[in-house]
Amino acid sequence: MDCIPLEFCETVTRLLYYATCKEAQYLSGAFGIFAGSRCQRLFTIKDGILVDEKTNLVSDDPSSVKRKKVFYIEVNVVNCSIGELNTAILNRISGAYQRHAIYELSLLGSMTITERDLKMVSSWKDLRVLGIYHSILEGPLQSLFKEIVQKGELYKLCLCCPSYTVEGVEIIKKLFCQKQFKTLFLFDSLLLERILRFWTTHRREFSGKEIDIINEDLSALFAGKLELCLVEETQSFEKVHFYFYRSLFKKSSGIYKLKVTDAVEEGPTPFVFFECDGKDREVDELRFLSQSNDVVIFFP
Repeated sequence: MDCIPLEFCETVTRLLYYATCKEAQYLSGAFGIFAGSRCQRLFTIKDGILVDEKTNLVSDDPSSVKRKKVFYIEVNVVNCSIGELNTAILNRISGAYQRHAIYELSLLGSMTITERDLKMVSSWKDLRVLGIYHSILEGPLQSLFKEIVQKGELYKLCLCCPSYTVEGVEIIKKLFCQKQFKTLFLFDSLLLERILRFWTTHRREFSGKEIDIINEDLSALFAGKLELCLVEETQSFEKVHFYFYRSLFKKSSGIYKLKVTDAVEEGPTPFVFFECDGKDREVDELRFLSQSNDVVIFFP
């Protein structure tokens, strides 16, 4: 098999721990190639310098980016503008993997987004995963985000921004209406509340998507709104989805339904489950919701 469907790759590799992924790269065929590339091809751009995390190579030489067949390449931009890097290197990154790779771009720390950055990122094909770790989603950074969303290729988004503009929230809502988008990693319960309000009028668009909330206390937001699924509902969900999440949590909670009274459109309610490590069997596990560092909301 020469290629692997994106959703299959994403599902399988999230089940693999880093050490296992290293071992998986030695498997024969396309999956072995994908698993190898998953832990091998990570580039960091820091202060205008490119670092290949696999070889610890620090270079401004375009030829240092070898042309090879890989399925996944991550580029982290730390405290600098993408445009500060040698254009030839960026062209080599995109050219070397353009036919085969899925791109993940992470923007970390302070940076100045230029028009050159917008053009450069817009030229990258198959940019499917984006991470933004910044103080506020606004201005040029927001323009870059909007440019990427408008391409209609983003499959996964990670947002760690303490503040969002009104336009920024609208861009996120539009992303949820795109069919290819599947997963949002979020570090903000206030933004989650806005997204859930949007869901009440766009339930069909949310079908098959999930929100993974990291290090946020959701006990107040979900107070009185979670109902433990019946045995039949739990078994039905586990057959299709839940096996996938078991390896992500040390000890998962049961599966809950999010009760919504103000939904405009009819349809199934979201499922909620969370990390429940250290749970005492004699204690209601919902009490652990405030302590959980990982809560998943799945929209069937």
